[in-house]
Amino acid sequence: MAQLTFVRRLDIRDKAAGLTEPSGLALARPGRGYWTVSDDTRRILRLNADGQVRPDKSFAAPRKQLEGIAADASGDTLYACRETPARILKFDVSSQTVTVSRKLSKMQRYAETLNQAFDAAPGKGLEGITTRASDGHILALKESKPGLLIEISPCLTRIVAATELTPQQGFRARDPDGAVDFSGIAWDQTRDAAWIVSDRARR
Repeated sequence: MAQLTFVRRLDIRDKAAGLTEPSGLALARPGRGYWTVSDDTRRILRLNADGQVRPDKSFAAPRKQLEGIAADASGDTLYACRETPARILKFDVSSQTVTVSRKLSKMQRYAETLNQAFDAAPGKGLEGITTRASDGHILALKESKPGLLIEISPCLTRIVAATELTPQQGFRARDPDGAVDFSGIAWDQTRDAAWIVSDRARR
């Protein structure tokens, strides 16, 4: 079983830079630092290794409500997800521009894989995103009711799979009566697996 060790805590909130609702974190490559988004700010924000915003490396985004961010293996491309309506945006880092912006509802196989889940809880959208290095597929996380792990083709045109995250799979709160939501996801290339965090479940 994997063991996590606390290393340190970084305070990244920066009201002056618009980083008031941090949501998602991705390693910036090459070099040291991170990318993040704030759902009330139209910015892709670059942080240094100590968690401080780098205004010279940050850039504008076309929309608010960005809830997660991921970098591809090269670090040349970023992906962000929008909560509602559920949308994936692809950014080219060098030009600081959006190259693809597509709603999940416009992707192939949406009707048979996701339509019912999103219709059942209109306010419960995407909360996290990551990339799988082995095949370039995008993994997006729907927060709850039901919580879903959504696999998307690299070209952002097709829903490959949608898996419900259930208590039977181990998605349980620390408190037996507690709720579970899904707040973030990161791909672990070494273990060929995803890490998922739930703030309400505290796991």
